[in-house]
Amino acid sequence: MNSSDTIILVEGRADVINLQRAGYYNTLALNGVKVPESVVQLKGKKNLIAFLDGDRGGDLIQKELEQMLGDIPIYRAPAGREVEELTPAEIKSILEGKPAKEVVLPEIDASLLEKIKSIYPSIKETLEAVVLDKDLNEIARLPINELMSALDKLSEGKHIILDGIATQRLVDSAKNLGFVTIVAFKQAEGINVPEGIKVYTFSQLGLG
Repeated sequence: MNSSDTIILVEGRADVINLQRAGYYNTLALNGVKVPESVVQLKGKKNLIAFLDGDRGGDLIQKELEQMLGDIPIYRAPAGREVEELTPAEIKSILEGKPAKEVVLPEIDASLLEKIKSIYPSIKETLEAVVLDKDLNEIARLPINELMSALDKLSEGKHIILDGIATQRLVDSAKNLGFVTIVAFKQAEGINVPEGIKVYTFSQLGLG
């Protein structure tokens, strides 16, 4: 994280000072909601990440960063707290953990990603699953508690999008039945993804 190839974008000068106290010197303050053109020009030249407050202001800046810089990793302070008030230990823990918004994975097919984005609002918080065939046509929509028992009847299915957890059992069964993609709200801890199938979370795809 201290590599000169990486720059941590923060909201203001107080954040820069606090990160320096924690040993992170490669920081740059945005000083406002708008992303300066000088920062936009850094994309592609430096590895950019952001570390934002856990408040409404941080939400607004995150949206602006996503618009101007696309899919860069974004870390957030805990809800209701600001980066400038975090302890060095808290800063280290957050920056060495998983970002709140992860980079979109490059292996996913662009047309599949667009299809997932169009489906996501209709299954969010429904505990449902959608199954697509190789042409990205929806061939089934069902409650996630019925998914496992229905998989072997969906012989044309290739992609599963579910408002639930991608478990080891689901991944193994889907792989054995010829599915190639699973997109879930969450991935089970310690899951082993076999060759031939990809597993993503909505947050990894910029959703959720």
